[in-house]
Amino acid sequence: DLPDRPRWERALDRASTVVAHASFLTAGIREHATVVFPAESYAEKEGTIVHPDGLVQRLRPAIARQGGNRPGWWVLRELAARLGLDVRAFHGPAVSKQVFDAVAFYEGLSLDVIAGRGTRWPQADAAGAWPEPERDPSGPGIEAVAQANGRLRLGTFRSIWSGPEVEVSPALKFLVPKARAELSPDDARRLGVTDGARVSVRAGDDVVHAVAAIRATVPAGSVFVEGNRLRGPLVEVAARRAAPVEEVAS
Repeated sequence: DLPDRPRWERALDRASTVVAHASFLTAGIREHATVVFPAESYAEKEGTIVHPDGLVQRLRPAIARQGGNRPGWWVLRELAARLGLDVRAFHGPAVSKQVFDAVAFYEGLSLDVIAGRGTRWPQADAAGAWPEPERDPSGPGIEAVAQANGRLRLGTFRSIWSGPEVEVSPALKFLVPKARAELSPDDARRLGVTDGARVSVRAGDDVVHAVAAIRATVPAGSVFVEGNRLRGPLVEVAARRAAPVEEVAS
């Protein structure tokens, strides 16, 4: 599902060993993986999760692990043991403590501090004492934003429901996100696109068919496309003709 799939295929073909740790056996894994370790789904995982706003919360299993699934830390521990290294990872909470002890930013954090409601750790005194990173004034500057020149600057995003668990579950089919292309009202008028219309977003030879969503918060000259199948920085957006009856039925 990444851009330029043929390049990924060529790279995997040249790899001498491919180790996969995955929840689902996809066509790519089946064809290229030398070893596959079954991974947990999000509903089976235990540990912590950090939100973009800095909120740290406990992650607890909602269902039992299925089949031969094992935690990621368990797989690493067993591999380390076979290499003669004892990482002393006995259970999930012990691994979380190792993470807190090893990362200076998390000094003083514990599962008891996180508790049931979570904590915004960047606001804690211990986290605030972590020094600012050094900045190299001679380092590379920020690249100039690509000019639209009739095309639109590309931004991408992922739906909260994007994930293999949703895609393969019959009960969750109604949550599978449809590709959206979010446009500003000015660009929509210029392109003759209405809210909910079918559009094509093209970057070179790659095309994504999506449903237009007109958003006043989208800056003019930009389009935000759901998924990661396109590479920018500039793309062309065009309205699509109505689908034939046969295509709709299929």
